[in-house]
Amino acid sequence: MAIEDEKTSSSKYCRDRGREYRFFWVFVAVLLITDQVLAHERWILSPDQIAELNGQPTPKLYSELSALNVTMISLFLLFILGWVRLGFTGARELFPDLQARLASYGDHVPRILRVCLAWMLLSSAFGLEPRFGVAAFTSPTLFAPDLELRLLGSQWHWLAWAEVVLGLTILFGIYVRFFAALLIMMALLGGWLFGEAILAYAGALIGASIYLLMQGAGRHFLPLPAPPFMLGLHPGWKRSRVNVLRQSCAY
Repeated sequence: MAIEDEKTSSSKYCRDRGREYRFFWVFVAVLLITDQVLAHERWILSPDQIAELNGQPTPKLYSELSALNVTMISLFLLFILGWVRLGFTGARELFPDLQARLASYGDHVPRILRVCLAWMLLSSAFGLEPRFGVAAFTSPTLFAPDLELRLLGSQWHWLAWAEVVLGLTILFGIYVRFFAALLIMMALLGGWLFGEAILAYAGALIGASIYLLMQGAGRHFLPLPAPPFMLGLHPGWKRSRVNVLRQSCAY
């Protein structure tokens, strides 16, 4: 029995370490492959302004080695190495009280995600948070202020009403798993429509949707009968929901 427990523990340790290594190298690959950082400049700048600024010489901080940028990079690498090392040594053993306290808050996660996703969808559908230079309530968007539906043509304006439906159902806890799956498909559709512009938001959006797909609505939802096809969801999904949320949002 002791030998079997040791083998099981060793196998689990190897799987965990392998998972950590895979995500570390994915992180490194993203840093090396990406040639342009996608941030929120599209919210406050027009495409012409972005092109004009990109045409200017790169600041010396990013083009030449100096004590300042070497220090910044070194501190960042030390943080990453410490984070990975903490995962290897076992944060659960180092901070058991903190881990138990955080685990006790797990029931709040689905509700928080539902409210955040609902606000994102509803505010985008009605143009409540437009980009700079666009009046509120005049230009519906898909997930973010720079993904304006008017740029796609009138045949895609139905996406705004789809956002309303998804936002309300997720907010009130109506078949959350089903509509979370639809939200993932909408995010993939957004990638096809807007290209690389969706990459700034896809990780957090799809990660939160996968979490809700696995976990469900959590507390405070409308108690509707579960569809037959949702009753056979694999129980192993729930065991991996925390890692999926963390890794999808991080990478």
